[in-house]
Amino acid sequence: MRYPGVSSLDEAVHSARVSHGVVTYPRGGTFGPRRQRTLQLVFVHDGSARIRVDSDELVVGAGFGALLLPGAVEHYHFSAVTETTHSWIHFWSAADDAGLLERAAALEPVFHILPTVARLLQELLDRKAPPGPLLTLRAYEILYRVLEESVVVSEATTLDDALTFIEQHLVDDLDTERLARGALVSRAHLFRLFRAGLDVTPVEYLWERRVQLAIELLQETGLSVAAIAERTGFKTPKHLARRVRAATGMTPVQVRAKALGPFEQGTPS
Repeated sequence: MRYPGVSSLDEAVHSARVSHGVVTYPRGGTFGPRRQRTLQLVFVHDGSARIRVDSDELVVGAGFGALLLPGAVEHYHFSAVTETTHSWIHFWSAADDAGLLERAAALEPVFHILPTVARLLQELLDRKAPPGPLLTLRAYEILYRVLEESVVVSEATTLDDALTFIEQHLVDDLDTERLARGALVSRAHLFRLFRAGLDVTPVEYLWERRVQLAIELLQETGLSVAAIAERTGFKTPKHLARRVRAATGMTPVQVRAKALGPFEQGTPS
């Protein structure tokens, strides 16, 4: 006896077409432009990739992946400082699955590769068997894990998570890409979080916090301007002084003098 559900699933698995691979590009390598014909997952293992998707740009660092939809024109630019290794899975039959595409389109295109997906992906890449039902099932398991875990990460990541990361890394050399990676979101989602919550960009907020901390240290400690610059992420004391003056209208020395008051400066009150 054949059960309808089983036979339908069997037909679906056999009719589905997937392909996968892994490649390493040299420093500064490029690929494209090409029009995407499938639903595709791209996973960056080492290095980084900037993927121009029509008029948008996705920045995918090591440990992150990208979900690419059919129809867009894509152009890849790989890291200029190191080799980039990435793997991919093409879901050919999924390009005609309207429900699946709608679900994928609702998610952020760049996602953090969580441990469950990393394990399944490694098993898929290690498998030497030719294309067949088992490979197809494993590939779709990875796809649905990505879809489910991306929803979890997106819902769990709030503006507070991004702010916490900034507070913990104020002295580090940060840019938008690293801020997004630290918050486990795409750059586009990070911008939306800050615009909606604070009406500033992530980098604008970063420098505001650095200036605030520098002013606090000027007012509350006897550290030199150079030491404060080093502790607050400024590259030079001159850079710190310029930012402090823009924020307060005073030099760092004047900020400190105002906080100390006449008694501490040796003048009777």
